[in-house]
Amino acid sequence: MSFTEQISHRLTASFPIDSGDGTVSVQYVGDEGLIDKDGNLLATLRVIHWQVDGEERTVAAIQEQPVHLVTRHAHRDPERAERYVRGWIGALWLALAWAENASQKVYMPAELAFPDVLDLSTPRTEADFASFMLRRSRLGRFCG
Repeated sequence: MSFTEQISHRLTASFPIDSGDGTVSVQYVGDEGLIDKDGNLLATLRVIHWQVDGEERTVAAIQEQPVHLVTRHAHRDPERAERYVRGWIGALWLALAWAENASQKVYMPAELAFPDVLDLSTPRTEADFASFMLRRSRLGRFCG
């Protein structure tokens, strides 16, 4: 299985991810192997904003866009990139689970991906990547 197929398989198995308050759902659209002109791996994410009224939910808005998920440099170390993706998915799940008024904070899919973390030398494990993702400058801003 190729690197892009592995990442696509991981994303397919992990999404959708819903916010704890039920107002936001993030979905992976499934465009396996989408590479931009610079060699970065893209993933199309869809953010669905829900209007919640008791037990009933209706779609309030849908935003969909390809986001830079894995930088081209990461292709040299696919095992580290896989740990990064697993850490990102875990951090995204936690950030949305802890989010208060998620629909007022999450707008566009590009606000949810931080491929620059792969360029840092410090994070090596899935937990390291999740920790870096959950900082206030990244996904941590959606928590509480």
